[in-house]
Amino acid sequence: MEVWFYIGKGRLFDRLIRWYTKSKFSHCEIVIDGMASSADAWTNCVRAIPASGFNPANWERISVASDATKATTFVSSQLGKKYDWLGILGFFLPVKLQNSNRWYCSEFCAAALGIWKRPISPQQLYEVLICLK
Repeated sequence: MEVWFYIGKGRLFDRLIRWYTKSKFSHCEIVIDGMASSADAWTNCVRAIPASGFNPANWERISVASDATKATTFVSSQLGKKYDWLGILGFFLPVKLQNSNRWYCSEFCAAALGIWKRPISPQQLYEVLICLK
């Protein structure tokens, strides 16, 4: 199992996330058995798609020693849930806004790994996973 962190050029939204979080990452995916899962702003939901369609040059990968069965069960239970736009706005506002039934990418990946820290940016998740190695 791996967590992939997006370093590709991306869109304006990616650049805003990077700028505000002072990070080289704007998005992340949990990859289990070749399937990439995340809360995705462009589809507005939690989804799972083949990781084989991703350009490897756009991603930094971290192997994670975690329970893949639990992570897979969690991912399956969250498919189709909506993207957490208020949670993302909370990064830019003095008040943190969260919706417990919605996700954005890094909090979804963290939850799938059993890391229950909300809010969490892709950079913060990366730092947690590096420390756990």
